[in-house]
Amino acid sequence: MKNIKTYLLYSLLMATIAFNACTAPKRTIASRIRPSQYRSNFNNDSTEYWSLIFKDQKLKQLIDTALANNVDLKNALEQIEVANAYYQMSKGAFYPTLQANAGVIPSNQSFKDYSPIGTYANFTSSWELDIWGKLKERKASAKARMLATSEGIRLVKTTLASEIAKAYFELQLYDQELEIMERNIRLQTIAFEMVKVQKMAGRATNLAVLQFEAQRLNSQTQLHKIKRQIITTESFLNLLLNRSPRTIAVEKRPSTSDVLFNIEQGISTDLLTNRPDILAAALQAQAAGFDVEAARKAFYPSLVISANVGLLASSPDLLFNAASLTWGVINNLTLPIFQNRQLTFNLKIKEAERKQALLNYQFAYMKGVSEVQCCISKIKSLNSEIEMLENEVKVLESAEANSHDLFAYGYANYLEVINAQKNIRDAEIELIRTKNERSQRFVDLYRSLGGTRQ
Repeated sequence: MKNIKTYLLYSLLMATIAFNACTAPKRTIASRIRPSQYRSNFNNDSTEYWSLIFKDQKLKQLIDTALANNVDLKNALEQIEVANAYYQMSKGAFYPTLQANAGVIPSNQSFKDYSPIGTYANFTSSWELDIWGKLKERKASAKARMLATSEGIRLVKTTLASEIAKAYFELQLYDQELEIMERNIRLQTIAFEMVKVQKMAGRATNLAVLQFEAQRLNSQTQLHKIKRQIITTESFLNLLLNRSPRTIAVEKRPSTSDVLFNIEQGISTDLLTNRPDILAAALQAQAAGFDVEAARKAFYPSLVISANVGLLASSPDLLFNAASLTWGVINNLTLPIFQNRQLTFNLKIKEAERKQALLNYQFAYMKGVSEVQCCISKIKSLNSEIEMLENEVKVLESAEANSHDLFAYGYANYLEVINAQKNIRDAEIELIRTKNERSQRFVDLYRSLGGTRQ
């Protein structure tokens, strides 16, 4: 009779499990997005290839200082600790819990006549067996999110390095503009002194003297504006480096000609798999897929093994007696049947979040393709502009030199000299600004490719 009852109970339990499994939502295959050329070493940050793209030692020193001191980066690094803690928590779900308990067993008497009928002290432990892989899915989700956070840190580093490089190239631009202005002021001073001598000799008017003087004052005004821009840019750079204001030395000429990318041949879109934002989006999509699987498996029964060992006695004096020892083991099979549809709606939420994560991944990838193509197009166009401007500067240099000679011998008037000086100054400034713009676009390309090399 005992065997028959056991068999009937077991059959009823299996029928209930089968019914619940049939009514649970159908399995949704989670998307396992695994970009090609996925980096396995997260200790290598996105700035490690900077020396292979730009060879400017002073720039690299600034970047290294910023990576060590920047406040935003330090705050972002704390997110790694948070994500890692969640991951360790998910791993802990595979291990049993252990608790210590102590107390008294109350009687059914009134509070006035209250007296306990027993005293106990024991240890209780429980362990959920991951028979369906639910805990494994949650662990995989936490790990993917931890790695996505690591990519977020790499994005912060890439952005920081890019901002420093752009400001550094701005300082190089201002230094070159200073050189041009100082050289033009010297030439304008020579012309001004020359026209004063000519006025004294009756060969020039006071209007010519005033025009040369006004031109020189204008150049001196521009010189002070450039110095003010240098101070502003240095303050911005020192803020990124988290240090007190100070002068920042730069190389005289940008080193972007050493960039390793062959712009004319284009760049493979495979390099986009190194972008931290794309990798983070892919990992978030993976995590969302694991969440869907965990939500689906929540419909199946959970098997929990509980155990306890301790002491139980009618009075505290007898608690530590050998006869007070008690222990037990319970196998608890929990089957969710009616839970106010919480499991169903939780699954729908996770599936919607997975779709959102996939859309975010697709958008991140298309954004990366667009940014790279835009950078390459701009660099190619700027290369053509620079070539034309260099030819223009050569022509204007000859014109400016000839204007001084002709003016000295009376074959050209002062307006021609003033225009020649102004034209060469404007052309030289336009040339270095265009080169600076190209350097800025190289930085954008570096950031668009995730800070990695071809």
